[in-house]
Amino acid sequence: MLISFVDKEISRTKARIKANRREFKKMPDGHVRRVARRNKYEFLHVSTDDNGKRIRKGITKDKTTIKRLARKEFLEKEIKVLEANLKALRNFKGNYIANCEKTAMSLVNKNIRSLPEDFFKTTDIGSGVMKRKDENENITTGELIRLWNSDERYLLENIDIQKRWENSPYEKSTYMENELKHMTAKGFKVRSKSEVLLTGILDNINRPLHYEEVIRINGRVFVPDFTVLDVHGKVIFIEHFGRTFDPEYMKRRREKLEAYEQAGIVPWDNFIATYDDEDGNIDINAITAELKAKLLY
Repeated sequence: MLISFVDKEISRTKARIKANRREFKKMPDGHVRRVARRNKYEFLHVSTDDNGKRIRKGITKDKTTIKRLARKEFLEKEIKVLEANLKALRNFKGNYIANCEKTAMSLVNKNIRSLPEDFFKTTDIGSGVMKRKDENENITTGELIRLWNSDERYLLENIDIQKRWENSPYEKSTYMENELKHMTAKGFKVRSKSEVLLTGILDNINRPLHYEEVIRINGRVFVPDFTVLDVHGKVIFIEHFGRTFDPEYMKRRREKLEAYEQAGIVPWDNFIATYDDEDGNIDINAITAELKAKLLY
């Protein structure tokens, strides 16, 4: 998945370099400079003639030329930055080893390589945060959060751990269970058609999830619509808000967001909010793009 992201960045960077070069060629010769004269600033168009003689022309009142020359210099600098990024991305792709376990095993001494696979696996995960006594041992959301805040959060990128978390039993809200009327493709019922669609999006991008899991933080109880893991194994909470036309509902939304923020659940770190429009519809493309951006990179 990381290499796929790098490939996309390489393609995007190459496209921007090409577009910038095309635009750069259309710009006027020379460059713009600002000089101080008589306690005020003036702009000069600095260029050279066919004989290599330097020409300086005042263009203070010519905003169009100033803008084009400023844009030209920006394009020149951005091309250099993009070219450096492109080189770095290509170097990374060439040196990155996607399957660490397989590569490491190929380097193990041949004399012991035939030993049982379990001999080469760690016997604990997270230095006591999650002891792996059994491959089927349950993993709680609290354990993942504690491990994320440790020096060994990288262990959470293990797909097996993420799947074990998803399949582990958890405390599910019992609030108005009669309103769980809409069946998802994952086999559980949700409260709205929008949540059916959200479940489908999360499933399509292979993100493990819990629905309406009871979360306790500092003595307070929260029940986010979805508790999910991003590609790195970080716990992310998702709330979907419908009824945006209802002032009382939106007031409760604000109160809920304030409570989340006080508990450290915030949009710039571990929280995503999605919305229906005023007609009760959900923008699948926009929400899919947002979830991919926040959960896959």
